[in-house]
Amino acid sequence: SSGINAEWPLRPGISFFSRAISLGVRLGANLTAGHMIMHIISDFGAQMIASGTVGGGIGAVFCCAALVPITILEMAVAVVQAYVFCMLTTMYMKDAHELH
Repeated sequence: SSGINAEWPLRPGISFFSRAISLGVRLGANLTAGHMIMHIISDFGAQMIASGTVGGGIGAVFCCAALVPITILEMAVAVVQAYVFCMLTTMYMKDAHELH
């Protein structure tokens, strides 16, 4: 056996570091996705207003109205993200404490 089954000494450190990175990336990606959706819809509404037509004005009203439920959804997502972030951080810290 040439050490294929041997424990690599840096493995726990890399594991804990990658957990922190993945937690941050997941949180950032979820927040960015919601902001991008809101930005796209509001920009579309602004372009409709800028068109100066009656249809553009009506479409802009619908875009603004669509932002209300999306904002509520974003707030709910933020609460869930905070809960998941706290739970995973607690679990990761518990694992790190038990390892040492």
